[in-house]
Amino acid sequence: MTNYNTYIMTKVEKVRCLVLAYIFIFAVSYLFYANIVISLLFSCSAYMYLKIKTKQMIMKRKRQLLLEFKDAIYLLSTSLSAGYSVENAFKKTLEALRDLYQGQETLIIKELETIVQQTGLNKSISTLLLSFSKRAEIEDITNFVDVFITCENIGGNLNEVIKTTSNIISEKIEVEEEIGILVTQKKMEQKVISIIPICIMLILSLTASDYLTPLHNSFAGYVVVTVALTTIFTASIVAKKIMDIKV
Repeated sequence: MTNYNTYIMTKVEKVRCLVLAYIFIFAVSYLFYANIVISLLFSCSAYMYLKIKTKQMIMKRKRQLLLEFKDAIYLLSTSLSAGYSVENAFKKTLEALRDLYQGQETLIIKELETIVQQTGLNKSISTLLLSFSKRAEIEDITNFVDVFITCENIGGNLNEVIKTTSNIISEKIEVEEEIGILVTQKKMEQKVISIIPICIMLILSLTASDYLTPLHNSFAGYVVVTVALTTIFTASIVAKKIMDIKV
């Protein structure tokens, strides 16, 4: 079963990420230092980009899972409202999701296939959902499973709980999308600001390379360049964290 907190890149993905990162880092380093050896040394940090990219892929997959989960619990609520038992409601939800996604092997379909298959072997839905929530480690899914198990154990209006959860997740996603739209322009401005120093260095190196000679031929120049690059890199990271608004 899939552990959503890990992501294993294919060889093609690794090679593509490494090549792109290596070329970019080498080009920027050479632009600032005009030294092949230093640029090659900095390019070795391209391997760090694999961790960054892996983390991005994990977050992207979790986001996809949450969106699919929202559809699943909405359909589950509909099936329960129609009078189906919990086990049959999961089966109907799986069928509806297959129709909704037109045969695509989505993350939530694979999870529901496992749940339906295992319940046929007399395994508890609560146990299977708990396993799913632990592997996903998504707050909304964990909260839903906790409430679902509580309702199963002590009794409760399961259909109403699922409806409420579906509405909460939908509202949360809508708010996140609205925030995303509002900060899109700011994110673009941040990217432009981050590359302006690189563009200035490129223009100077092409049109007035004499002005950069002191930076490339002295220890003090290397210190200034290193401080400048560190400042650009740090500012870019801080700006991204500021823009990463979570609901």
